[in-house]
Order: sequence, then structure tokens, then C-alpha cells
Amino acid sequence: MAALDGACVLDPEYLDGAIIGVASGLGGAVAVYDYDLLVQVMAADGADDGADEEAETNAIEWIEFNTLRALPYMGLRAPIVVYLLEEGAEAETEDSGDTPVMYEFGGQTYASR
Repeated sequence: MAALDGACVLDPEYLDGAIIGVASGLGGAVAVYDYDLLVQVMAADGADDGADEEAETNAIEWIEFNTLRALPYMGLRAPIVVYLLEEGAEAETEDSGDTPVMYEFGGQTYASR
């Protein structure tokens, strides 16, 4: 994908099937992955006949422990993993009106307004 030249992407290459877009980051374009698609793609690769539930559990554990924890160490072009809301669902927010919501990304803390 030419738009991702120089960006960090996740290995193995079959995880490219979970890329849903490109975002503009501090160091340039970054890959955007859908968490649920990551689980599906990784579980499909690791599933044996009838072991789908175990493959999904293993995929979730791998992504949570090995992938998400590594993102802050990948630099400015690190991928973003998003959790899509289901249609009609509302985002949970800590915003009480005038208080900014704090969030952490890439080892940095940010405030939204």
C-alpha cells in the first residue's frame, strides 16, 4: 500500500487484512487496524478443524499481550488499533462538560476538549 510507505505495519503480513485505513500521525501516515478484524484474521490463521473458539481466545491473548503492548515502542509511525462501535452504540465518555477527557497514546498523555 503506497500510502503506508515508511509506516510500521504488523507482522505477519496476513494481518494486512485487518487494515481499515490510513491516518495522519506525527511522523506521517500510519496504518489503522480494526481490533475485531485482527482477532478474526489471526484466529482464522490459527484455527484447526473445530478449534475456532480456542483459536479466537489465543488470538485475543496474543494481540492483547504481544501486539498492543508493543505499539508505544514502534515510534512515531506506529499503527493505530481501533475498537469500532456497533451501529447505534454510544461511545463511553468521561466528559462531564468542561473537564477534558485524558487519554494515552504512544507513551504520551493527551487531553481532548
